[in-house]
Amino acid sequence: MVSLDAFLSPIPAPSPSGIDLRNDVRFHALERLLLPATRAARAQTPDSDPAVDWDEALRQCEDLAAEGRDLRLLVIVVRALAQAEGFRGVASGLTLIARSIEDYWPSLHPELRDRPSPREAAVRRINALFQLENEEDGLLCDLSHMGMFSLRALGRVTGADLAAGGLSRTAFLNEVPTGLGEPEKAALTAQHEARVARVRTACRALAAEDPGRLADLVEGVAAAREALGLLEDRLSAQVAENGTGVGFARLGRFLERIAGTLGQGAPGGAAQPEAGAGGAASDPGLAPSQVANVPGTVGSRQDVERMLDRIIEFYERTEPASPIPLLARRMRRMVPMNFLQLMEEMAPSGLKEVRNLTGAADDKSR
Repeated sequence: MVSLDAFLSPIPAPSPSGIDLRNDVRFHALERLLLPATRAARAQTPDSDPAVDWDEALRQCEDLAAEGRDLRLLVIVVRALAQAEGFRGVASGLTLIARSIEDYWPSLHPELRDRPSPREAAVRRINALFQLENEEDGLLCDLSHMGMFSLRALGRVTGADLAAGGLSRTAFLNEVPTGLGEPEKAALTAQHEARVARVRTACRALAAEDPGRLADLVEGVAAAREALGLLEDRLSAQVAENGTGVGFARLGRFLERIAGTLGQGAPGGAAQPEAGAGGAASDPGLAPSQVANVPGTVGSRQDVERMLDRIIEFYERTEPASPIPLLARRMRRMVPMNFLQLMEEMAPSGLKEVRNLTGAADDKSR
């Protein structure tokens, strides 16, 4: 297995992050190596795993890392580690990126641009990291198609299956494409509910047949979620504006739903372990020991958004007729707002008086 220390050691002068790998022919060859793992390529052979040599991909990543510290390369490292070690590999890879951001931010590639705000300056870096939750050819695509376990009577259970198992009927309908008629919605809902029933049955069967495997999955997902939170914190520390940082909502929601499904399959329907359980990485040198927040506490606006997402999911799953999700969604929209935006949302009739008192300019009059 490749040592992740190779991705964290400084590169000799002139820059601690070495060269930009974007135009390196070896990097282009690495990207071509991963083409069979795209969603479009998988659709051509839906019953078989993509013909990608992930060990070779990771070896090539290590070779390239000797010359450049590049976030685009590190995203590929996370994908390769996920194939080798599952969710624990995801945790190791995400922690690696968080450490790289913390240690090499001024010199990392893609380079910062000369822009008026930290977030605008880092837009290429942010876009590179959003590849983590790309459902077409990123980590989220890989995890969705990855077989997490297989049972003789119930077949292969993928990451997408586990995520669907944590999706209530109401939440599912909220995510179906708009413009569908009632017959189409009814058919899709029936398929979803059959899938949920199969997945939950499979999780209960796994708990009975191989409880160690279920426990490993639960702990691995918890470690991946913790590492994702660490990455969001480290990235937001560099680019946050007005208290709002950068989050990976789709990947976080995917992992959270999987955790919920696995928790229902645990003996007695036990809840998932705390985010710190199992550690964030299989490599002790990459454990996110500097995580400040105690699991379950709220330490940032991103934490608030995650808590509200959980509240919405809970009520949609247990009390579909409750109006609380509607109110919680409104609160979630308000989290990143400043004072005047909040006033406009909550009391638009009084906004003019507030502007007069504070001397704030009216954006609409500009």
